[in-house]
Amino acid sequence: YSDEGEELCRSIDHSLDDYNEQQRITEAGGEIREISGHKRVFRAGKSVPGLGMARSFGDVSVKDCGVTEECTVVGPIAVPVGSRVMVASDGVWDKMDSDDVASMQRQGSQLEAQEVATADIFNCARTNWQATEQSYCDDITIVLCDLE
Repeated sequence: YSDEGEELCRSIDHSLDDYNEQQRITEAGGEIREISGHKRVFRAGKSVPGLGMARSFGDVSVKDCGVTEECTVVGPIAVPVGSRVMVASDGVWDKMDSDDVASMQRQGSQLEAQEVATADIFNCARTNWQATEQSYCDDITIVLCDLE
């Protein structure tokens, strides 16, 4: 995000509905199954782990099933000084769109702006989870970095 809160670039959604994601996972030996209307990644012939995404940070149990942490970034990559980079988990992106997230960026001292923006995004995502899922909330991880 620019210092005015304008989105400069974003990664694409790496959904289990995408043919290329499915192909990478199945070629690596993973299986994609649909359970209760949601696609999930499993070890071939096993009932675990049942991860509901094609790409993930930190889910090492599915690395050998074709799930990777690598993202594809769309848009211009020239990020000017004063911009903010945000990386967030699906706990944010499943319940918020990038326009909503961009509108929550704050100006002010860098540390204060990061803390306020992170809290606002977290609280909004959590509220959206509670409104739609009642007793379940996915992990919500947010990393903001101001570029100097």
